[in-house]
Amino acid sequence: ATEAAIVTMVLHIYALDAMYTGIDYCNKGDQDTYWWDDAVASLVGWAEGTETGGSVNNGFLFYNIAQYLCDVSDTCKDGGDSEINRLLMIALTEGKESLWALNCAAAESRLADVELILETVLVDLLAYFVEQISSNPVDEDSVSHGYIVATALVPLMTSYAAGAASTIETNLGSFGNRSADVLTDGKDVVFGALETFVTARGIDCNLLTRNVCVSVDDGVDDSSSGSENIVDNDVDFNVTNDGTSSPLLSGAYTPVSNVDDFIKLTEFLSAIEESATVEEGQSFYTKSEGNLSLKTVLPGRHKTHERTNPILNIYMYGLWTSEDGENENIGLSSKVFDNKELELFWDTIVSDELGKDSGYNALLTAETIRVVIMWISVTSYLYESIYDCREGSQPTTTHPVDAAAALWFGNHISSDISDGASLFAWAKRSENNFEDQSSTVNDEMVDRLNSLQESYEFCKAELNKQELSNKMRYDVDAIVRVMTIPLVQYFIVHLSAQSGIMGDSQTEDEVDYMILYALSVLPLISICDEEVFGKLYTELVTGARSYDPLKFSEILKTLQDRYPCLGLSCSDIGISVLSVSTDEVPCQDPASNPGIVGYEPTYGTSFEMSKIDLDVSTILSLVLMEAHDLAIDIYKYGRNAKKEDSISYTAIQDLSNPKSQIVTNIYDRFINDGVDYTRVTEA
Repeated sequence: ATEAAIVTMVLHIYALDAMYTGIDYCNKGDQDTYWWDDAVASLVGWAEGTETGGSVNNGFLFYNIAQYLCDVSDTCKDGGDSEINRLLMIALTEGKESLWALNCAAAESRLADVELILETVLVDLLAYFVEQISSNPVDEDSVSHGYIVATALVPLMTSYAAGAASTIETNLGSFGNRSADVLTDGKDVVFGALETFVTARGIDCNLLTRNVCVSVDDGVDDSSSGSENIVDNDVDFNVTNDGTSSPLLSGAYTPVSNVDDFIKLTEFLSAIEESATVEEGQSFYTKSEGNLSLKTVLPGRHKTHERTNPILNIYMYGLWTSEDGENENIGLSSKVFDNKELELFWDTIVSDELGKDSGYNALLTAETIRVVIMWISVTSYLYESIYDCREGSQPTTTHPVDAAAALWFGNHISSDISDGASLFAWAKRSENNFEDQSSTVNDEMVDRLNSLQESYEFCKAELNKQELSNKMRYDVDAIVRVMTIPLVQYFIVHLSAQSGIMGDSQTEDEVDYMILYALSVLPLISICDEEVFGKLYTELVTGARSYDPLKFSEILKTLQDRYPCLGLSCSDIGISVLSVSTDEVPCQDPASNPGIVGYEPTYGTSFEMSKIDLDVSTILSLVLMEAHDLAIDIYKYGRNAKKEDSISYTAIQDLSNPKSQIVTNIYDRFINDGVDYTRVTEA
């Protein structure tokens, strides 16, 4: 229901306001389609792609609603496209062309068409949920969605059919009263109210997939106008020894706190690499230095990490929706991955590696711990620094940025050496396998970690902690994207090896390396393309032993097409130097001004705006993982749609501030008893 509220109210009203703003500029003689392009991006989103017709079922925004309705009713046109979406894109394209020609009246006429089409979709969607509720009144999902869609539609109905609007409100929950009885007057009366509005508004019944346009009593006077308990052991893992740690990486980063216990974990990882038996490897996995061990470094502050780290929750969401998860909408404590507690997925993956039938492999075990536990732990401490700054909860001992740096650099000494167990050495080895990268991962990590440490220290004396923590949020997201580069590179290397692209015959362990990096990379794309995620998970994880090498090019292209979802580009990853293939898929970044399901925007900024759908999807995944505070953070501050200044995001909450007077008047109808229903944190 959260996703529905954002799409049908926040982004809906924003799109109207952006288009009216564009017309205001046109009336002033400004030949500009910037705002109109943004409106299209906010209605369609990035996940729909650039081709006419969109993705069929991968989208998250308004465009996907009509596609979903034609799918479930089997009314899609040839090619599987929604007729109403075809009309929508025609109106949007013609509106842009009219603005460019300074034919403002024609543009406004097309905007009126767009408004009517969007209201048509809302009517159809509400009718769909009314049918679902009528057949199953205890279906909480349909009841909550029906309430949201009614809340989005009723304010738009009042000017045309006030009595019908009252009927909808009464039967689908009054504003702010979701406990009210639902469909008390029955489905036919509600459909009658919708028909009254359809007639008054001039909606084409042929565009509706539900049978709304029949003569029934609407109940009103139509003359009216208008596993092991790691998580619960929430120990404070601040180190207790005094002083500060020595500089890391020969002075490249100087801690201001004592993180010796974190550095020691890299030594334990090195010991695992050299271990001869599974028992020896297990002993170093659980061995503690102070209060820390490789097994507990992530769950040690799990309660905080779950509140502050979107990456941790995205992994949980992806694995939960995978073939190895149990994708039922139940409480978090009951969610599972691989028949074990979802919240402990990292320990499950490591334990599976330790106990696999093919026998113990010390190097693969260490790699699993490094990638699954150490890597995610770095992200957790980075995001914790934002939380500490914003809340003013500066730790007395361990500095979270120092902890992240200690986990990344470990006991590594020379930046020129790629040997070693640290994440730094791991990234260095990956870099050696690729060329033509736009930057060096470890150089970026040194610079960005030092900058973040400075911001964190400055935050102690900063009065405007919210502004600084927002900057830190953007910086941390950038660091995590840099950290993701080696993950993707190793995924490509091991996929290539398993596909015979590197020339050598492969061992059983090579399959396990491919599985490991599939588990590390694929969940990160689950929020932008769940269908592709599920397909690749089946091919590369659960079905890895029967993987078809002939699918290499297809899989690589699929991954490359989703680099923008990861915040990456082809030049970030580079070109593998290990391949012996002459027909490896060339990577191509999106055009600087890519189309939106066939619509050709004038400005490239709409590409970033289109990625607001990734925020919507991320919020949904966080809500399902019960990370509600994090979901609110994404709603308030954004994560994917970069602004033109490239130092901040467009946030969904900020879109509820209309600029045009016409939309301000519409917007005011969504405010009831002082509650703004376009702000989902209030509703």
